Amino acid sequence: MSPLRFRTACDVLRMLGPGRFALEIPPWVLRRQYVFYTVDPGDVPQTTGHDNGFALTLLSEEDLPAVVAVRPDTYTLAQLRARLRAGHLAFAVRRRDEIVSVRWIFVDSVYLPYLSRRLVLAPGEGFLDELYTMPRWRRKGAVTAAGQQIYGILHRRGFHRISCAIAAWNHLPQRLAEEIGYARVGRGGYWAVAGYRKYYWEGGLEERRRRDLVIHGPKESP
Repeated sequence: MSPLRFRTACDVLRMLGPGRFALEIPPWVLRRQYVFYTVDPGDVPQTTGHDNGFALTLLSEEDLPAVVAVRPDTYTLAQLRARLRAGHLAFAVRRRDEIVSVRWIFVDSVYLPYLSRRLVLAPGEGFLDELYTMPRWRRKGAVTAAGQQIYGILHRRGFHRISCAIAAWNHLPQRLAEEIGYARVGRGGYWAVAGYRKYYWEGGLEERRRRDLVIHGPKESP
């Protein structure tokens, strides 16, 4: 196991606790399933101002070294600069001068390494991904409230649909997404056995040209 995967596994263990980790993660390793949601950002209730000292900011290239410092095992400065120049958007939740949470909105298309597929987006659509909150700031409602302001910004920028994918075992963010108006549109992933992958897509998900993934919706998965 690579150092990054080991740290990720430890992170999930802390999040779920030993009991849920033992029950949910081994089956999920064999059947990688993600639940896909969409929302019109104009329909998301907005919070106002600051929440207990937390505030949302849209990041520029000058902010990127601080983002790399949050996840140095994941990001490089060159990679993030290329993202901003391609039109993707980076947001951070801050408390004073500290970045406590980072999230990305991808446009046009984005490669999803956890699915080995390229997600293709239409104009006015964005994909919310790579949400990361520093461990000591997790489960602090203010971070969620500040992050909710992102939808007002996206609505004003002309976005009419935002999508996201959440691992099937990760119930808390699914519940939070549904509470602010996200609708489940489908689910998919793959069976992984002895290095072989068998992909499946349900509901409003469609795979085109053998590696391009498109999200239709709203259409609930059975």
